[in-house]
Amino acid sequence: MKKADDISPSMCIMPWTGLATDASGGIRPCCWMEAITPDKFLGNPKDYKNSNYLKNLKQTFLKGEYPATCYRCKADDLKGMESKRVRENKTWENQGGDWNKVDQENFDIIDLRLSNICNLGCVMCGPKSSSFIRKEVEENFENSPWHNKNQFRGVKDLNLLQPYSDNQIEEIIDEIGPNARIYCTGGEPSLVKKTTRLLEVLVDKGYNKTVLLQFNSNFQTLNQKWFDLLKMFKGDMLPSLDGVGKTAEYVRYPCDWEQVNSNIKTFIEQCGETWTVKCMPTVSIVSIFGLKNLYKWWYEEIRQEVPLVNERLTTHKNIAMRVQVNNRLVAPNYYDIRNLPSAAKEKAEKDIDFIIANYSKYFQIQKEILFLNDVKKQLSLEPNFEFSKTIESLDKFDKVRNNSWRESLPELARYTNV
Repeated sequence: MKKADDISPSMCIMPWTGLATDASGGIRPCCWMEAITPDKFLGNPKDYKNSNYLKNLKQTFLKGEYPATCYRCKADDLKGMESKRVRENKTWENQGGDWNKVDQENFDIIDLRLSNICNLGCVMCGPKSSSFIRKEVEENFENSPWHNKNQFRGVKDLNLLQPYSDNQIEEIIDEIGPNARIYCTGGEPSLVKKTTRLLEVLVDKGYNKTVLLQFNSNFQTLNQKWFDLLKMFKGDMLPSLDGVGKTAEYVRYPCDWEQVNSNIKTFIEQCGETWTVKCMPTVSIVSIFGLKNLYKWWYEEIRQEVPLVNERLTTHKNIAMRVQVNNRLVAPNYYDIRNLPSAAKEKAEKDIDFIIANYSKYFQIQKEILFLNDVKKQLSLEPNFEFSKTIESLDKFDKVRNNSWRESLPELARYTNV
């Protein structure tokens, strides 16, 4: 069977099968690509599908070149890490994809960000993905915690909290195949009305029986109507968690850890027969020392308290009840773990080794160790930003939020000598 590398060394399936929207109406093949100007296709997948932009992108990959917008995958490929390009190619091939029949009518790998409405302001996020941060930036622009204020140009004019009409939702679904994998994030999907509309239209078309949904959620609120709709689908729930207790509450401010913990258990009890759960931390400077406790919480507390998780971890009935660390932050680069001081890097590597030594007995696929080893590879890279800028950013966050990263992230403070 022909593989991607048989076609070209940079070959990527996403321009042929991928459709990714952002909260301002832009469309591109993949969320890892640098965003297209928001008004390029403005929520119109048909224009995007027939565009010269997409035709030229395909030709670039066929020639074995990387488009300039795909620098993240190119960087991972050069570092010997599993890039999103490689991961998506393998998944598509394993699901029966045929490189001889790559042209198709519909998009099958869908990434939807329908709004930036969110009740949290994660320190590594920005106003285009969080209305909470957008408000913070507007109120504290001159003293904002972000170094690169150019990334927030026009933020005061970003009145696109709900840019997609019901008709546009239906137009997007018209371009989706019945067996698509649909990933939704935000913002916070459970708070976005258009996400609910998306689910309702999928049910009306009968796609709830065939598509695979993947949702991020911060689980700060428990939306019973949303849960009831999700029960009609099969899917992967991906809680956005970077640690437990104070770590969780600092990184994903202003979350309530006890509420999150309770809501995740409720979701598993209500939807766990058709939905799996993969905790998805964003591996960054502010979360790296919280990973050990995150694994401990999942494989010890959740495993003991939620029988369904224990059953699946024990019998391998479902391989997605796990912590998955394949989301390594690279921007903003002052939160990239490669920029930690040497002593902190050594401690972080020991934490990864501890996780592998103590929890790999529960791992259900070899990739779980591969992902952890990729974290170690990221730690081994030479710094590309001054760590002092990280401290400056965190201190500014604390001033705006009346918080203390030194108290909430004590290991980070200890191993960076600040």
